Amino acid sequence: MIPVKGHSELYRDENSNAILNCSDVEYNEYLKVKNIIINQKNEIDTIKNDIKEIKLLLHSLVNWYTYKYKKGIFKSEILCLHTYPI
Repeated sequence: MIPVKGHSELYRDENSNAILNCSDVEYNEYLKVKNIIINQKNEIDTIKNDIKEIKLLLHSLVNWYTYKYKKGIFKSEILCLHTYPI
């Protein structure tokens, strides 16, 4: 590898002619940022899955109350929920 003039951490690859950054400090910073981004994406995915689960539970609850209301079962309880929200 050939050192790049004026840049102590940069080298030119003789085979590919590419410029390579051989700084351990910059590489470690890159890995740190990459891991932070991966952790944030995982946290976002977890939150999305939690929201999907909550939506499914709410749909189930609404469907159950709708079924009970149409059948005339628990009408008084449903009215109480509308009068006195939890």
